[in-house]
Amino acid sequence: MKSTARNVAPQEASSLAFAEPVDDGVSLLGLFELASEAMCILGSKHEIIRSNDALADLMGCSQNFLQGSLLESCVVPSDQESLKLSLLNLPLKSSQGRCLVRILDGRNRRRCISFSLTHDQRNDSIYVIGRDCSEDIAKRRELDRRCSHDELTSLHNRRGFLSLAKERLRSATSHQNFAVFFLDLDHFKPVNDLFGHRAGDKVLVDSALRLRDCLTRNDLLARYGGDEFVICAPLKAGSEAAKIRARIQERFEELFCVEGQMRHVGVSIGVALFPEHARCLDSLVELADADMYATKRLQGKW
Repeated sequence: MKSTARNVAPQEASSLAFAEPVDDGVSLLGLFELASEAMCILGSKHEIIRSNDALADLMGCSQNFLQGSLLESCVVPSDQESLKLSLLNLPLKSSQGRCLVRILDGRNRRRCISFSLTHDQRNDSIYVIGRDCSEDIAKRRELDRRCSHDELTSLHNRRGFLSLAKERLRSATSHQNFAVFFLDLDHFKPVNDLFGHRAGDKVLVDSALRLRDCLTRNDLLARYGGDEFVICAPLKAGSEAAKIRARIQERFEELFCVEGQMRHVGVSIGVALFPEHARCLDSLVELADADMYATKRLQGKW
């Protein structure tokens, strides 16, 4: 009996190849289905023609839902175009690629997924391996936060301030003005020495809260080190810098409660203006610091 030849669609050829035994009767399809890694095969239009249980678990949906769906339709709308471009570029630039996207799983939780993409030119299919990297990204973000924030006050630290303030000044238009303030607490050392570091830490935390109350959401506040704080504030008018300074000084006229005792911890403030005094952040900080020490000497605080 003669065998009749028939045309095999590329996607069907891919499935047939998966069904062929690899070793001891085990097929790629069997390995594919049992793999702990989330995997799927995409057709020429990026539709899912086969997926395993691990992918269904990762995406938080059923195999039936995934079957025939476009892969880009399974991610959040803001990431769909990025994934689509990555898939389209595979045959053009290289046979492999990677794309980081976000999904909403079956429990409506947002998760970050890394897709490794491999294009098979023989049947115009794309093999996809997905990995949940939400925990890795969360750890990286927490590490970045710790590197740029002060643990005690939760304010930006020196590194975080310099990075953000430099970016603000770099992107400032010719009509934008900023004030950089350098602040140092007065009479903080006696409190720290007399009542201990725990009481001193509380004064620092309370000082940070008072400073926040004196500023707007657009103002950048940081603990620069020890009992020193810095502020980068956008100005609508030159007189605003004097108003901010006066507002802070008035707030620090209020006594601090330290271990049940009311103590006065004032603040000395220096200011430098962008672009009037300097255009470089390092120079502005140095000028504001010098102005602060000049204020201390003038008022007999140092």
